[in-house]
Amino acid sequence: MSVSSESVSEEVVDRRAEVRPVVFHADDFGFNEPITRGIVQGFERGVLTSTSALANAPFLELGVSFWRTLEQRRQAGDLPSRPLRRTLGDGLAPFDFGVHLNLTQGKPLTGNQYPPQLLDGQGFFPGVYALYGKLSLRPRRFREAIRRELEAQIGRLRDHSLEITQLNGHQYVELIPTVARLIPDLCRHFEIPVVRVARETGFTPITLLRGEAEQWVTAGMKRYYAGRFSRIAHRAKLRAPDQFFGTSHTARIHETILQHYLSRISESELSEVCLHPATSPGTHTLLDAPGWEDPFETARPKELQFIESPECFDLLRLHRVQLSRLRTLTIDS
Repeated sequence: MSVSSESVSEEVVDRRAEVRPVVFHADDFGFNEPITRGIVQGFERGVLTSTSALANAPFLELGVSFWRTLEQRRQAGDLPSRPLRRTLGDGLAPFDFGVHLNLTQGKPLTGNQYPPQLLDGQGFFPGVYALYGKLSLRPRRFREAIRRELEAQIGRLRDHSLEITQLNGHQYVELIPTVARLIPDLCRHFEIPVVRVARETGFTPITLLRGEAEQWVTAGMKRYYAGRFSRIAHRAKLRAPDQFFGTSHTARIHETILQHYLSRISESELSEVCLHPATSPGTHTLLDAPGWEDPFETARPKELQFIESPECFDLLRLHRVQLSRLRTLTIDS
């Protein structure tokens, strides 16, 4: 789909009425090569405006090199998506880059200092449900060790001289109460003012009423704990988008689901849509590392294909979406 400079100008002028500012965020940067390349492609050709990286991931260094090249292309106005982005009110401000705090995949950066009770038999982080169970039994015993690990993860990304705009959690680990209570201190220490509050609403019609009972239960649990985390964040004066979407359809957001989300987005308030794109598996040469199995491997490429499609851009224009950034939350009115 090509857009002439004249039609772009007309679209921009026509967007003077109320708009719906939306951040399109991609999790898992650095996870593996398909995901890392897919996220970059989502910026270059699609609607992405934000991502967050896994500091202990095996492809972090590759991802950082990709990110620097992406930012150079953005500054030079050399992104293929630029004409279409302008029709969505995107002035191509710097993209958001955050830390995807991780306690559920890979190995800890703090090595032997991390409690073996919170690892599996091979020294890897356990899954999120196993972690939740362990921390529920002894919520205070491991708090300082977890704090040191999360500090190491944030510090590793800071060591790359990257501007960090937000914190969020891999597999929503920030919603586990033991972890949630650490977030305000981490944000103050590293001067990161924006967090994710994954309190999604309106997911029943696109889950339970379509026979997706498991997704409905999972989304409901996340909403409950996100409500608790929201109160923690509010007391700490941390900032977050007004609305969040994506907990019920990880790596499966397509036209119908996005249409549902957009119909619920308020004008003027900032909303975040969380995505999990990737290029097709098997098309790259670098092999996945142990401990980094991806349950959404087959679904991610379809999501990437959608967010860079003309149909996606048309849908966003129809709903008067303005591509936005999380960093705008730090600008006082």
